[in-house]
Amino acid sequence: MPEFDHFAPAAHLFEKRTGLFKSLPDVEPALDRFEKLFTDLNGLIPPGGRASKKP
Repeated sequence: MPEFDHFAPAAHLFEKRTGLFKSLPDVEPALDRFEKLFTDLNGLIPPGGRASKKP
């Protein structure tokens, strides 16, 4: 099985984003929720960017 190429689908979505966003209902609130999710997740990362090692 060949390795999955992540670039092709990402490039397609990036190139077609304007049309896709217009066709998706409530895309702005969804993007706001994703932004909040990643902000919250990033807040869990301790200073220095690494979790403490368990003994």
